[in-house]
Formats: sequence, C-alpha cells, structure tokens
Amino acid sequence: MKKMGLPKVGMITFSDAREHEYKVLYEEKTAARIKRTVEYFADYEMELHTFDTVARSPQDIDRQTDELKKKGVEVFIANIPCWTWPNGVVRGVLNMGRNPWNRRIPGLRRSVKPDRLQTSSDTAGFYG
Repeated sequence: MKKMGLPKVGMITFSDAREHEYKVLYEEKTAARIKRTVEYFADYEMELHTFDTVARSPQDIDRQTDELKKKGVEVFIANIPCWTWPNGVVRGVLNMGRNPWNRRIPGLRRSVKPDRLQTSSDTAGFYG
C-alpha cells in the first residue's frame, strides 16, 4: 500500500499592480500579513509552497501558477491581504484550473479565457 504524503498546498499573494499605490499604501501591510498567514499555516500538516514576491502583474501570476502546477499542488490559496484587481485573482484561479497533465481539477471550471477578463474601464487592457 502506498503511503500518503502531506497535502501540497500552494499560495499566491495578490496585490495592487500600480507602482505608487503598492509602494505607498500596500507594500508594508502586505508583507506583515503574508508573514502572519505563513505562520498560521505552519501549524498545519501540509507542504506549503509560497513566493517571496507578490503577484502584481499578469506575468507574475502566470509564472507563479506555472511553478505551483509543476510542484504538483493539490490545493490553491488565493491570498488577498490588501486591495487588488479582481481580474488578477480570477486569472490565477483560472490558471490553476488545469494540472500539468492537462486534466480538469474537480470544482474549477474554465469557461472564460483569462486574457479576456476585465472588471471596469479602469482596468481595460491591464490583463488583456
């Protein structure tokens, strides 16, 4: 009988893509909240995969989700410690909707392409 290992959990922290707002309003709060979140999950029996940098652009999101999928992550946590663009989080969730073997992950549906997502005229073109 095969022994079960610890569950593989991946967490991406999303934050504001605008440089000024991130540096002035969110960077300090985000760093403290990420630290508390990782400390919280340390008490659970799991293999937690996180990143030292927050996902603030489509490229960050794609790179981090690709890395999590390569590690065989079974559970995905979208960590939002401060305000962020909703479509960035959606992009991350949709990216995680397929595993490296191109099989559907139960419970996640992919009916919209992430490059087509926009939430308002303010974000038009940002993720597209």
